[in-house]
Amino acid sequence: MLGHKIGIRNTGNSCFAASILQMLLNLPKFQQEIVKVHFKGETGKILHQFFTSVETITKDDLENLLIKVMKFDESIENLQQKDPHEFLLELLECINTNSEDNNEIYKMFLIEKLITTYCYNGMEEEENTAIEKFIFENINPNIGDLQSHIDKVASAQHLFINEGPERISQNIRIIKSPSILLFLIRRTEFDD
Repeated sequence: MLGHKIGIRNTGNSCFAASILQMLLNLPKFQQEIVKVHFKGETGKILHQFFTSVETITKDDLENLLIKVMKFDESIENLQQKDPHEFLLELLECINTNSEDNNEIYKMFLIEKLITTYCYNGMEEEENTAIEKFIFENINPNIGDLQSHIDKVASAQHLFINEGPERISQNIRIIKSPSILLFLIRRTEFDD
């Protein structure tokens, strides 16, 4: 027993899963929330064991658990390579599916976008504000660098949608981008 969080050695084609699981094991907020989750079924039991016994488990046992955790996804079991964010999404879905009650873990991974729409009908202007929350799957998968996409959206100019007698325009800003993105976009600095 090591008494502290240990590293996960890549076994086979598992670097994408090992990096996400290692990141989650070292996020105090995630650790605080995952121990509150009441899991059900065999997969839930494995997830619970993986996330709650990491401080007292041996390295070999941890790697055996890693293999079990990865088996919830058929494509992982067949050793198909994935991007880390795809594995994270599937793991979050697996946590939700195999828990007995609603949990708030996914909220740690949400990005919030503030959309302000201005409508002008020739006499008066109306302003409507909406907050849209999304996670990685809502970001175009063809975007090579997630952070540059977020920066682009965050600095988007006032966008004119319609310039007729009724003018409609939007202003879009990222208002919350979790620091957990840091690990997924491989950057070394982050402004909170």
